Amino acid sequence: MRTLELLFNLLFVFGPVAAVLMLALVVGATMQPVLFWGYLTLGLYAVGLGLFLAAKISILRRGKVFFGFGTKQMSPRFRTCYRLGYLLMGAGAVLTLILAAR
Repeated sequence: MRTLELLFNLLFVFGPVAAVLMLALVVGATMQPVLFWGYLTLGLYAVGLGLFLAAKISILRRGKVFFGFGTKQMSPRFRTCYRLGYLLMGAGAVLTLILAAR
């Protein structure tokens, strides 16, 4: 059962985040005049994803694997990482939209 839960988390929890990261790669690669901003966007996504995954993996290591959102079962340190990760990925998404509108 644990394998199924891990697979579920990989596909449905981390899948959309990975898709957004791939979008940042495509936007960054196709927008040569604003290449610096594309790399900045990619950096925001990458750091945000790293913080988010660190917080989620902390729950998985404790054996509390289930599909869920929020920071209820996280320690205060990982709660901060989780929220900061979402903040950085959100900033990357906003920057992506701004760059796409140019």
